Order: sequence, then C-alpha cells, then structure tokens
Amino acid sequence: MLSAGALGACGFTPTYGPGGGGYPLVNRVRIPAPDSGDSYVLVRELEQRLGRVSAPQYDLALKLNVFEQSLAVTSDNTTTRFNVVGNLDYSLTETASGTIIGSGKVNSFTGYSATGSTVATLASQGDAHERLMVILSDMLVARLTADLARSGTASGPAGQ
Repeated sequence: MLSAGALGACGFTPTYGPGGGGYPLVNRVRIPAPDSGDSYVLVRELEQRLGRVSAPQYDLALKLNVFEQSLAVTSDNTTTRFNVVGNLDYSLTETASGTIIGSGKVNSFTGYSATGSTVATLASQGDAHERLMVILSDMLVARLTADLARSGTASGPAGQ
C-alpha cells in the first residue's frame, strides 16, 4: 500500500492510464495485416497493447525480418542451440496529414535448444519465435509512445 501511494506522489502515471504517454495510441493505430506466422503473433501482441481501430488516426507500417543462427555446434557438426534474431523496421504516420510521426528499427533475439526429440525441438523453436515477437512488440510500443510524445501531436482519447 505504501509503495502504491509513493508512486502516485512522485508523479508516476501508468502508460495506458488517463494522461499516460501511451494513451493517445490506444484504439487509434491501424496495424497492417499479418503475412506470416511470426507477423501474425506480432500483430496479435500489438493489438493487445494498442487495441483494434475503426477510425485510425495513425497508420503503422512494418517490415519484419526473422532469421535463425546456429549457435552451438558439436564436433560431429550437429547444431544444438539456435538464436532467433528479429529486426523490425517501422514507420508511424498521421493519417490526416501524412506526416511521419516516427520511424526506426527495433531488434532483439531469443534462443532455443535442439538437443531433445524432434517434437521438443519444434516446440522450442515455435516458443522462441513467439517470445521474440512479444519482445519486439513491447519494444515497438515503447518507441511509438516516445515518438508520439516527441512529436507533440499526442492528444487525449477520441471523444475528449
């Protein structure tokens, strides 16, 4: 209880709460349709954070590149560990004016082990790809929030 009171006293505002930095993005960003399994998970995660929009104020353009790197190779040339690397280029544009609010790139990686059965390896691989999309979506939303705040175009929720 004391820590919650202390946060309020120091000016802490939740990102998606009223007055928070991410609030002007909620239900206002048109996210492109997915075109791969990885982009499906990325779009799903972005929609959980930003909501779905019917009358967009912003358009988000995305270019996702995901690849795997062999990380640990045994003496008999068997790969036992992989990194899954993701690069996400983005651009946020104000729909009405066509003004680019922000653009850039977020990058991260996850890994998985290939030492179990084929089924276990495939499950680990799928999990690593999904974790990477969660990481990239979190990083992207943070960047979008910062871009919007820096641009000075942030406003309250629709209808206010």
